[in-house]
Amino acid sequence: MKGFDHVKKEGDYVVLTVADSGVGISPQDMKQIFEPFYTKKVMGRSGTGLGMAVVWGTVKDHGGYIDVQSHEEKGTVFTLYFIACREGLSGEKLTVSIEDCRKIIKWKPGQKTIIASGFSETWRVKEVRRLGAGGYVKKPYSLEKIGFAVRKELDKPGHS
Repeated sequence: MKGFDHVKKEGDYVVLTVADSGVGISPQDMKQIFEPFYTKKVMGRSGTGLGMAVVWGTVKDHGGYIDVQSHEEKGTVFTLYFIACREGLSGEKLTVSIEDCRKIIKWKPGQKTIIASGFSETWRVKEVRRLGAGGYVKKPYSLEKIGFAVRKELDKPGHS
């Protein structure tokens, strides 16, 4: 259903299908579900309207496609197609080390920082905060939580 700017290319794909048996999506809403900030929920209470926009952007950034089939009062099926890669994993870690966070402080003392993570506050998070990082925002994120953390950090004295 979701039209990408290009036609699906031939090749091998990894497919992820997510389905529910809920109320479905109306044809009018189907045209807008991937638009940023579009939501049928009450803003600030149960959603931001960014979830599907993020999914669409992520799939598109990886050269993939999304197919959506929905029937009102019967449910919805999202099928995500990702281009399959035959290369092995490099084994390279993509995490930032504490030594990196120390280099940043040396390079730009007073750098304003907040930490956002879906994980519990680990020793790494505690160490980065000890080194000067500001607020810690844990999932589930909301615009209010992130906005409050950013505002609090910007209001602190120091470099801008």
